[in-house]
Amino acid sequence: LREICDKYGCGLDDAIFVGDTYNDIHALRAAGHAVIFRDEENETVYEADHSIFTNDFNVLVDHIFEMTQL
Repeated sequence: LREICDKYGCGLDDAIFVGDTYNDIHALRAAGHAVIFRDEENETVYEADHSIFTNDFNVLVDHIFEMTQL
């Protein structure tokens, strides 16, 4: 995540990371905006700033658009 932010000139505080399982925890913690697909209770729930209850890509895009509006 840090390498991608460096490549595009943004900070980790501005990064949005979407994950769903325990292997995403480090990136969820690093990102300024952590989003999880929440279809079951697992440890990623506690690392997320936002959660959505579907894995529908269009819902995800709408959610990210809404949470980034100033």
